[in-house]
Amino acid sequence: MDVRVRSLSHGKRDVNAISPQAIQPLAAEEEKTAVTILEKPRVAGRTASDFTDQTQGLSPVTPPHDPAVPYDNGYQFPPPHSKSKSFQIAMKSFGKWVLTPFGFLITVYALNVVAWGGMLFLVLCTAAPAMCHPSCNDIDSPRKKWIEIDSQILNALFCVTGLGLIPWRFRDLYYLLQWRIMKKESGIRRLAGLHNDWFRLEGSQNVPVTYDPTSGSVPAGIPDSALALPISKSPTPPLTGERAGPSAYWKLDFVIWCYVWNTLLQICLCGVMWGLNRFNRPGWTTGLLISVACIVAGVGGWMAFKEGKAVKKVEGVPVSEEDREELLRSHNAEMAKV
Repeated sequence: MDVRVRSLSHGKRDVNAISPQAIQPLAAEEEKTAVTILEKPRVAGRTASDFTDQTQGLSPVTPPHDPAVPYDNGYQFPPPHSKSKSFQIAMKSFGKWVLTPFGFLITVYALNVVAWGGMLFLVLCTAAPAMCHPSCNDIDSPRKKWIEIDSQILNALFCVTGLGLIPWRFRDLYYLLQWRIMKKESGIRRLAGLHNDWFRLEGSQNVPVTYDPTSGSVPAGIPDSALALPISKSPTPPLTGERAGPSAYWKLDFVIWCYVWNTLLQICLCGVMWGLNRFNRPGWTTGLLISVACIVAGVGGWMAFKEGKAVKKVEGVPVSEEDREELLRSHNAEMAKV
């Protein structure tokens, strides 16, 4: 029988032409190669640190996981819903939230901003010609008076967030400056605890997935810098069994400074609206300050929302009982096909 041995780099070799001493290294090389191919890293059940690119020194990055495949711990993301189903779920959640005191106040506030902002837009667009008496640009016309009234009401509404949140915004700025200027590690750790819904510290991806921060202890081999302050504010055990990678620290700077600038711009708007009257106030000041203040607040909120969504995509979201039943039905249907 013509026996041949496969080699990784030399194709096929006739065993009769190779000595027994040469066959053993070739066989060992093939066995090692086969083991390497079989030992591909699994995605589920691994932490982000398992996928660090050691050759290029990249930050740990958790590879994407197929939402349709359960994780090693049995967790599976909720099934995708149609637009109508998603709308029903959102409205049901909103209905429960709006009945809470906080939800009711936020809803009333948002409706006032939309209503008075919409009225200001319509008046500026001359949607009510009856207000243009004797002319649209006459300082004593009803149109000009209502523009002033709407602007003052909107300014007061924006003061609720721009000025009312000063204690929390400047607290975050204080901790940020502690870390950036005074080089105190406690500053960034406290910020990580305050923003634990979207911000992750460097090294937090190596914390054991079963670690409960409410225990107050520090896991063995984990530096204090990987945990928030107080420790109880550190991320809870992830539902998926995987921890999200560390956040880019500049994004925390970005969010905090956006909110601080929103407050500073609101203070400038108040000075213009209350320090000057409609007869001597430049028309461009109100529109410019309102626009820029809304933009910086919106961009900061979008950044926090985007990062929070990325964290949930790795660590998972709670699954409702209805979604559990849907996942079970889908699993049973697939098993029946097999």
